[in-house]
Amino acid sequence: MKIVLNIAFVIVFIFSAIYVYNREKYSAEIEIVDGYPLNFSVERGSNLLFYLNPKTKNKQGLVYIYNTNKEKVDSLILNLIPQSKTIDTLAYQNGFNYKNCFSYNTKKLKSGLYLIGNVVPFLVKEITKKNALTIVFPYGNLMALNNAGGKSFDPENSKDKKASKLLSMYRPLSTSNNSVLFLVWIDSLYGNKNLNFISDLDLINYNSIKGTELLIIYGYSSFWTMEQRKNFDKFQESKGNVLAICSYLMNNKFLYDSKKMQMYFYGRGDSISPIERRTGVWYDPFYNYPNINSVGCSYEIVDKSKELKKSNEELIIVNREVPIFNSTVFNRIKLKSNGNNSIKFSWGNNVPIADSSNGKFYLKKILAYDLTEYNKHQSLGGIYFMKKTKFSGDLIVVGYENWTDDRNFCNNNIITSTRNCINYLSNKNN
Repeated sequence: MKIVLNIAFVIVFIFSAIYVYNREKYSAEIEIVDGYPLNFSVERGSNLLFYLNPKTKNKQGLVYIYNTNKEKVDSLILNLIPQSKTIDTLAYQNGFNYKNCFSYNTKKLKSGLYLIGNVVPFLVKEITKKNALTIVFPYGNLMALNNAGGKSFDPENSKDKKASKLLSMYRPLSTSNNSVLFLVWIDSLYGNKNLNFISDLDLINYNSIKGTELLIIYGYSSFWTMEQRKNFDKFQESKGNVLAICSYLMNNKFLYDSKKMQMYFYGRGDSISPIERRTGVWYDPFYNYPNINSVGCSYEIVDKSKELKKSNEELIIVNREVPIFNSTVFNRIKLKSNGNNSIKFSWGNNVPIADSSNGKFYLKKILAYDLTEYNKHQSLGGIYFMKKTKFSGDLIVVGYENWTDDRNFCNNNIITSTRNCINYLSNKNN
């Protein structure tokens, strides 16, 4: 009898161990190396289609969906096999051609940026929201600089120091802490309001911002299509307000093919036919549509008549007429930056005065400034308040991409000024 009981005990132990092992294997989180979505910006409730490349083969493992605060908000049970390494030397323009497409319904998620396996970014948008604060995540611009597969639109970030003229969106994209830190902050502060998150490529469709009260652009935003620019101008003409926090804003014209999911940028000297498919820099006289006509400033603007002065790495506040410095006691803002948007100006009583005729604006004011250098000439960085026409929306440009990175966005003066900009512009029409 004792032998029978011992045998029974062993059998139960073995089956229990197998059960626990399978459960542990089933419950383990799969480590994702990389991947990419087919439709990176989806309407809430729609299906996201994507490919994943796991570190190891897994049978019925868990893949979590993370928000920008690194919190798990949902999960999927997937069977995953590591992707074969591509042998395509043109993967940067042809895509990575991963296998086994998966689908995930986004109905549980509010509008925002999310990461599959804390690695693969995608956006959930709700463009039907009215009076929304719409945050533009620079997905397309980050892709323009993304050298997955070997090349990008930047020669310094490409193999052989030669930029590609064609890039595929079907490539893995890494998002740094600097590109999501601002989103974490704004969601924590305004998450209970009508927040909507879209990609820069969504600006091609005006319906993406039609119900927007305040449009917020941040980070690297140099590449714009003709459709994006026209919709941006239309938004301001329709009394829409804009906050842009960028060193490089609307400098390059490129093309985006949403069917092939490819981006085109041939740079200077582009002679592609037909004419409407030309790419290059927006200040090229050929287009008669410089970026200063839309945003009033550009990093290329310099003053050659003044003695060159170095940056003090701080902004001097000179204009408090627009109440973005409410509840502040500081006169200067410490800022570390390696690039800025500049504005054309003259001097009056040792204070820079904006030239409103540059870009044909109705009104321009320099609210804060720092003298900087570009191409061995004097440049002016700062915070600018502008109106295209008397009846258009308000535009505030904070001319520093680094404003929202982890070096600067821990500064209370920077955080306070940003919050005041948002509150001022979002309450203008209330």
